[in-house]
Amino acid sequence: MKKFVVGLCLIIVMMSVAGCDKQSKDKDQDVLTISLTHNNIPLIEALRKEFKDIEFRIDDYYGNNPTEYYSKKLECNDYGDILINTIQLNNETAKDKLLDISGYGFVGNYQTEMLKQYDVDGGIYQLPGPVMIRSMAYNKTLFKEKGWKEPKNHKELVKLCKKIRKETDITPISFGAVGVGYYFTTMTTYAQTKYLTEANWIKNEKNYLKGKASCSHIFADGIKMVEDLIQANAFDVEKNEDFWDTQAIEYMVDRKSAMVNIWACQDKFIELTAKSKDEFELIPFYNNEGDALLGTIVSAHVGLSKSLGKKENKKKLENAIRVMEWLAKEENMNYMKSGETEIMPLENADNSDTAEVYSDVWEANISGMKAPMLYTNYEDIMIETAEFIKDAMIKGDDLGGLVELIDKRHKELLKDSGENAILKVTDRFTHEQTIKLMADVILTNSKADIALLSDSEDLKDGVPNRYGVGGKLYEGNYYSQNINVCVPGEGDKIVTTTLTGKQIRKLVEEGKYETATRVDDESKRGSAYFRYLWTGMDVTMKDGKVVSMKLSDGKEIKDKDKITVAFSDTDIPEDKKKDMKLKDQGITCLDAFMKYIEEHDGVLSPKDVK
Repeated sequence: MKKFVVGLCLIIVMMSVAGCDKQSKDKDQDVLTISLTHNNIPLIEALRKEFKDIEFRIDDYYGNNPTEYYSKKLECNDYGDILINTIQLNNETAKDKLLDISGYGFVGNYQTEMLKQYDVDGGIYQLPGPVMIRSMAYNKTLFKEKGWKEPKNHKELVKLCKKIRKETDITPISFGAVGVGYYFTTMTTYAQTKYLTEANWIKNEKNYLKGKASCSHIFADGIKMVEDLIQANAFDVEKNEDFWDTQAIEYMVDRKSAMVNIWACQDKFIELTAKSKDEFELIPFYNNEGDALLGTIVSAHVGLSKSLGKKENKKKLENAIRVMEWLAKEENMNYMKSGETEIMPLENADNSDTAEVYSDVWEANISGMKAPMLYTNYEDIMIETAEFIKDAMIKGDDLGGLVELIDKRHKELLKDSGENAILKVTDRFTHEQTIKLMADVILTNSKADIALLSDSEDLKDGVPNRYGVGGKLYEGNYYSQNINVCVPGEGDKIVTTTLTGKQIRKLVEEGKYETATRVDDESKRGSAYFRYLWTGMDVTMKDGKVVSMKLSDGKEIKDKDKITVAFSDTDIPEDKKKDMKLKDQGITCLDAFMKYIEEHDGVLSPKDVK
């Protein structure tokens, strides 16, 4: 009887545990994790209000390289159920990491021309959020005064630029020339006006990316069109070299240029032209035959994790599809919108909240070509290509040799199996280990006793900390394009100051005071405290209060002791900075990290963090 009772009790316990496990798994099906490039509080609040039966957990990042950071997260399979971020994944990654949603009805809510951007061998793995338009603009009043006609194809644009140079001292086309990416974008945009009209462009692109064909099949026409503009003396790079988009637009508004290429800052076009007596108009980019293209900047690409397709995630998938259906309606996608220049890429969207000049050019080209800025898949050749084009624009040279340069560089990097990596990370760091590692980077490149570095992973009351460390280091190789993902402000300098033990204790207990524009309302500023982590000392805390602080040599830090502390120069509490006497250590955080990597023979491990 005793054995029977004991056995019965074990069965009851096992059934109870199994029941708890089942309840836990069932509950997990009502949880959706959203990976966001940057937190969107209005969107998250709207989702929580609409879907009260779903628990939304947020995975976001406030570092200085979100595109590359999320690429790394995807590579290492550390991402949420729903991805809402700036990345349009390359085809292979999309098929490997995301769920094909092409068979769901909500996909039909999106404009056909936009869906073409997301077609991957007949599948759809991401969908667009609000869209900003990349286009040209011209001073309509000035054109009327001078008797110039709006160009309707590329040949007419080239001819007009020559005419403007002959008749005036006005720059024909201004553009933001400070970033090298602008030069690459100029060439690839004109290339898209041509190769997107060809039936076999997808095949040509695939062959190039695999190293089986020359880039001439996709870029040759764009290179020739830019060369035509260079020979027509269309640009003044040396006058525009310090310009971002805002300054380039302002240059046209002030009649110093007749036209402008607007890659970004579309809201500034509305703001600056509204103050002028002149009238302005947006126009597409054209090829020689007159086919029109509008460039697109999609503020957020939305996709679902492939793991949702597993049988055990049936309910989780149903919940995710409900969210996707909700987002595919104009009134709900509005929560992702950041300004009046954005277009909703949905069929029958009225875009009544969009500035008329932008909705007009969109409607005029509703069934025409639309294409994103080429970035994904072309990171390897972007910088060298851009520098080549910039040099030719300044010197007035042709672009001979550019195709060969691109082909050579692309094939070199295709063969790279890691030997060109700057850093190899052996195992995944935790977020705290990453902060402590970066604090150690700062300390070892300064004349200080300790270093403090803040945590920027989470928002506090809608306020982001943009100057600490967000994210974590993942296993694998790091290259020039992503080596900075966890660096606290790559251009920031390392500085030191002298603080008392009492001041250090207060910083450790309270964190860094930061004021910033609120993520949920850009018209308002908020304030918050963000925790510091440290290296060079051992700290014992209880209930959020410091019990003891000791330097790494074991010496206790007392309230009146004077200690040299190292910081990143933007990571100092705003309310303390003016009272600190800062000493520049003569090195930036990024350069310090590169030096640190070299000292560790290009390999880092979580074991390196003390």
